Amino acid sequence: GSATFALPLTVTAAGRQSDLTLEGSVSAAAKDQPRTFNLRAASTNLVIDDLQAFAALAPASSGTPAATVAPAAAKPTGNRPAAASSSRPQTTAPAKSPAPAAVTPDRAPPWRGLQGRLEVDLKRVLYGRDYTGRGLKGTATLTPSRFALDSLQGSFRDQPFNLGAALTFTPGQAQPYALTGQVDISGLAIGEVLRAANPGEKPLLESTVKVAAKLSGRGATVPDTLARAYGQFEVTGGPGVLRALGKKGQTVSAASTLLGVAGALAGSGNTLALSQLGRELEEMQFDRFNLKVERDAALNFRATTIEFLSPSKRLTGRGAMTYREGAPFDAWPLELEFRLAGKDFMARLLNEARVLSGEQDEKGYFPMAVPFTVNGTLAGVNNSLWKVLAGSAARAGLEGLLGR
Repeated sequence: GSATFALPLTVTAAGRQSDLTLEGSVSAAAKDQPRTFNLRAASTNLVIDDLQAFAALAPASSGTPAATVAPAAAKPTGNRPAAASSSRPQTTAPAKSPAPAAVTPDRAPPWRGLQGRLEVDLKRVLYGRDYTGRGLKGTATLTPSRFALDSLQGSFRDQPFNLGAALTFTPGQAQPYALTGQVDISGLAIGEVLRAANPGEKPLLESTVKVAAKLSGRGATVPDTLARAYGQFEVTGGPGVLRALGKKGQTVSAASTLLGVAGALAGSGNTLALSQLGRELEEMQFDRFNLKVERDAALNFRATTIEFLSPSKRLTGRGAMTYREGAPFDAWPLELEFRLAGKDFMARLLNEARVLSGEQDEKGYFPMAVPFTVNGTLAGVNNSLWKVLAGSAARAGLEGLLGR
């Protein structure tokens, strides 16, 4: 049999009101056929906290327990960066993918026995005190072999987003799930994300960014598929602060001491320039930020383009982050190479520090002759910038003392 219904729900709590209407039709499963549904959920104002009391009324799941996922080992692919692309991110699959030997493939998808469509239209959704979504609209469809989020769009904290994904299940394979997806998110506060992961430290990067990604992936279970998703990401950001160039655990004055000793060999002008560079770069202000990253099927990340830009500074780089089985993301090894360039005031400081190449880049900035590295992990970043600056100053001073 089948049933058609419209269920309006209104909850009043703490002086506010939430509403939700669920309407549509469902049919009982016929022999060897899935249970079908066609549903629509709509709301003008929905406070998630007001609905949590209803969670106790939900029946316990009777499904098969999910398989335990153990991440597969991945061979490092090296740190050589790929050529940057100026086009919209496109998914690329390397020849080899880590074999999921420790993961038992699902024999059936979690949505087994269901088929149908769910449409949502939520005008305003409030979660906690700080997270508000508006104009949330989307459609999800289920078939025996496919789950698709055809489109989910709206705004989160007054910033637009658009998501789409499909998960296909083919039984009898070592990796029965295949994922495709596209993500466009604006207004993501990187500093808040990093601060939440490490509340005791100032975030290495603060900026509000837009993320565009196109994803693919294969896996033995749904969590396994999500964990090994690969593709390309493009991140663009507005004004912000970069703290990765400072010396972790040292103050500006302490970091500048090394530079000052080296700079003293080259004269007072050089010493002053190095001291000012230390203060400028400890918390580097920028106007624009651009990052292009590819994650391959071996689960490694390769940054093909990194650029921080302000009227007086340009920092460019590329590099890689290598996947480590069983390690948290902020413990994966990081190896990046950067080159700093300056205009006007910053160019004069770099010139007085004796580190310029004497050339001008395509955007009119004057770059350092020698690049520097940033390595370690996100939990503990090291960089060779200070060593490069001190070495250049010392060489200039020795040359001056020797009359060269």
